[in-house]
Amino acid sequence: MQDRKDELGKRIEEWLRSQPQWYSHALHLSIRGLASEAEMKMLAAKACIDAGINIDIAQKDSELEGFQEEDLALLGASEREVILTAITAEKGVNALTENSTLSFETDGLTVVYGENGSGKSGFCRLIRSACTSRAGAENILSNVFAPSEKSVAIYSAIVNNQPSVFRWVSGETECASFPEVMLFDSTCAALEIEGKQNEVLYIPPILGAFERLSRLVSEVSNSLKTYADNLPRPITASSLPDFAKADPSVASLLVSSDPEAALRTFEKIELSEQENGRLESLPELIKADPSVELPMLQRRFNQLSSLREQLAALYKCCDAKFQQKHAAAVQERDQALIAVNAARELLSGSSELKDVGGDAWRALWESARTYSNDHAYSTETFPFVGEGAICPLCQQPLSQEASQRLRNFEDYVMSATETVYQKKVAELASLERAFLDAVKNVINEKAGIAIIENSAVRDAMDELINKLDPIETFTNSEILTELLEATKGIGQSVRTAMNDLGEKISSLKEHLKPDSLAKMQAEYHSLRSRRWAVQNKQQLLTDVMNRYIKNAIEQVRKSCTTRSITAFVSEVSQSEVVGRMQSCFNQELSVLNAENQPVSFGIRTKAGREIQEIALVGASDNPKATKVLSEGERKIIAIAGFFAQVDVMPSQSTIVLDDPVTSLDHKWRESVARRIVDEARRRPVVIFTHDPRFCSYLSVHAEQNAVGIGYRTVRRKGQMTGIIVDGLDWGACRTRQRIAALQNAADALKAMREKGDFEDDSVLDREIHLYYGMLRSAWERAVEEVLLAGVIERMNPPVHTQQLRKISDIEDSDIAVVDENMSKCSTVIDAHDDPLVAPAQCPTVEELIIDINILRQWMKTINKRRGN
Repeated sequence: MQDRKDELGKRIEEWLRSQPQWYSHALHLSIRGLASEAEMKMLAAKACIDAGINIDIAQKDSELEGFQEEDLALLGASEREVILTAITAEKGVNALTENSTLSFETDGLTVVYGENGSGKSGFCRLIRSACTSRAGAENILSNVFAPSEKSVAIYSAIVNNQPSVFRWVSGETECASFPEVMLFDSTCAALEIEGKQNEVLYIPPILGAFERLSRLVSEVSNSLKTYADNLPRPITASSLPDFAKADPSVASLLVSSDPEAALRTFEKIELSEQENGRLESLPELIKADPSVELPMLQRRFNQLSSLREQLAALYKCCDAKFQQKHAAAVQERDQALIAVNAARELLSGSSELKDVGGDAWRALWESARTYSNDHAYSTETFPFVGEGAICPLCQQPLSQEASQRLRNFEDYVMSATETVYQKKVAELASLERAFLDAVKNVINEKAGIAIIENSAVRDAMDELINKLDPIETFTNSEILTELLEATKGIGQSVRTAMNDLGEKISSLKEHLKPDSLAKMQAEYHSLRSRRWAVQNKQQLLTDVMNRYIKNAIEQVRKSCTTRSITAFVSEVSQSEVVGRMQSCFNQELSVLNAENQPVSFGIRTKAGREIQEIALVGASDNPKATKVLSEGERKIIAIAGFFAQVDVMPSQSTIVLDDPVTSLDHKWRESVARRIVDEARRRPVVIFTHDPRFCSYLSVHAEQNAVGIGYRTVRRKGQMTGIIVDGLDWGACRTRQRIAALQNAADALKAMREKGDFEDDSVLDREIHLYYGMLRSAWERAVEEVLLAGVIERMNPPVHTQQLRKISDIEDSDIAVVDENMSKCSTVIDAHDDPLVAPAQCPTVEELIIDINILRQWMKTINKRRGN
């Protein structure tokens, strides 16, 4: 073993020589467990220092140790041995009885027997949540029929020879963690061979350390990325002043990641005394140039022109001509309305309803027209009053009178009177809308008042807008006249201002110097940009340095790869895991009599982790095993995979199997029982089962191999489950166990009688009758197991013909003893149960003890004769 460690230490040191230096420190931490956040940051700093970068990510004056061969000794010390001793469902665990405790043997075999629904699964869920299984932890539900605020369980175990107790409270404390304890159940079996790649459940300590190293390297990379992303950007392109954004010197500083080149740039761009003087004089020179003032004057002229245009439009809507036009439109509309009302009056004679021809009626009529044209009578002229016509509104057949009325309505709607009226209404609305639009447009020019230099004109404009603000409809003649005068005066002032600006613009255009302004502006912007850069030198240099650090960190992060770790783990795994597990898997198939199954066991390394897969061999198109193998075949292969994992585990911790033989035939069931008993010679094994035949297999092989075996029975009482009774349920007991149980019961009866615990003799008699019934069933089981040597057994379909030679020695005396004692048992039972027969005297407790010993002696005699 020491030679293997020395060789492994040399291989690790050789591998580290080809890795970044800080990997040695990271491996040292990984061997000791999970690195703290502070240690992880120290690693990140060390990785940068190795690359020539000094960053303040970790506490200063802190040191890390590198890997040493002595670290490997810690891996052996980290292996725990966990022996489960008990689990208590204190409260709120499924439907388990509160404070129900299931205890386990500390060596050998513990068989937990119980029928379906007795509560076995509740205890299995508690175990799965704390140990290692292919299916992972399971959520523990409270009793859904009597909800509890919290689920509470107590785990008792011997950890490295020290008794330990762990109390779990849902939502408050973490569940106990026993990764050394492995569990197998039907869910695990399905996952084992469903065609997916599963992680190897047991990882040797050195590979576990490298798995932590892989995660730690990734965490260092992420930490460096976070550090780089959070480096400040004192100056960005968006925060630059406008004049500096186009300067090439500033632009180069904003993207530079070379601090030395940045310093050289600052030496070049620093302003001389002459350049500083030029910078101060340029603004006046630029201002004196007409090309600067001309755009400003042109903008003012355009604004005034827009204002005057809106004022002129309002003036036209307020003058006498517009007012006369509006009055005429009102008069024409009113005259048209008189004619319409007359026509409506005439139309009302065709109807008993009011306001026929009005606006509401007209809307209804137009809806009927749309429905008729688009849907009801799309090929007929509206209104359709032909044969079989139906009213589009009331859906009733049209009479002759109704048809005529509809024609009258349509004639009215299409008449010239109505058309003229609608036209006059539209003309009047158009005039009033033009007025209101003009008012609104002038109000919208409010922002342009500031460009008017004459304060009196600005005040007059403010007063005009105050008058216009409340106007929402066409107003009266008095207000229109006021608006007309105000608009006229302001418009004349604006026109005068526009004339003055026009003259200035014309003058400036005549004296404009080509290209002179552009050159001065470019010179001014360049000098300002250079002065600004020098004034912000420290911030710009910090920005350059941060980019330098960020680029360097990115190079460090590129070295934070797990590929080399994965390759090394794969290499070590071949000797530490792969070969052993493949060999163990094949061996387990052979032990379980399943060596002919067409499967292979493979392991590979992915991201520093061991991945295993059980796959079909020789099948075309690579189908999943679940599509080819029977349920029993999948189960036996999964069991082989489970025991292969157990085989490579160095500790002798408890293993747990829940109903492992479901779907298996009798041959494989017995093979599994034999393998479990064999494993129980090396470590504690806990079996949960509801199969009495499987219990029998376990008992036989445990007895044959001198393996200790303890029995627990889980029972149900109404809605209460998880009631634990020491010993095996009577129906699952073999003959030897039944004799022992009867002897204990008879001794207890004798002790109770001597203490006077029975109310009267009839109570004792009833107990004796009960045990004679159990004694009879023990004789029946003895005939199967002992006399007939298991050739034929109940609940076991096959006939074991190879056992026939053992029964050739049966003597008449053997049969006579059976006949005599079973007859006596039957007589006692029948005499007790038959109300028409006078009861015989009940046997005494002493007689019961003698009859039990007769069975024991009979069994011993036959076994001795056969050499058992």
